[in-house]
Amino acid sequence: MAQQPSLIPGNSAVVEKDSLTLSSIWYRWLYSLWARVITCAATMATVTLSNQAASISATSAYAVNATGLFRVSYIVRITTAASSSSSATVALGFRTNSLTFSQAFSAVTGNTTTTQQNGSIFVKADAGTTLTYTVTYASVGATAMKFAFDLAVEQVA
Repeated sequence: MAQQPSLIPGNSAVVEKDSLTLSSIWYRWLYSLWARVITCAATMATVTLSNQAASISATSAYAVNATGLFRVSYIVRITTAASSSSSATVALGFRTNSLTFSQAFSAVTGNTTTTQQNGSIFVKADAGTTLTYTVTYASVGATAMKFAFDLAVEQVA
């Protein structure tokens, strides 16, 4: 479990009276806060798509500059149900140690506007590669299924 941040030194002076500089206790507290903030996940990219009614072929979500650990999260939601049946299947792609991987998630088949799926994976991606996503779409009936898709890429290490 992550260590809780120390309490704000509220009973201590912020400024040293003699030198009018930041007090040492406040300096240490701000430094520890800064150290925690820079180790937090940083959002590197987001994708927001709505009113989709077709498959999405492999699409770049983020170009990796330096090898690192990333969390890739998504949500897919049916916004218009098909008149008969439908499905949407999300897959995420990445390269690790010069090998290509694809993580496919189970198909979303509920075919109602309250049907959604979300998922998240951790990926160690090689520098100079691209994190990708695909959505495989199928719809049966006179009314085509439509979906919304959101994705976020965060660098965690």
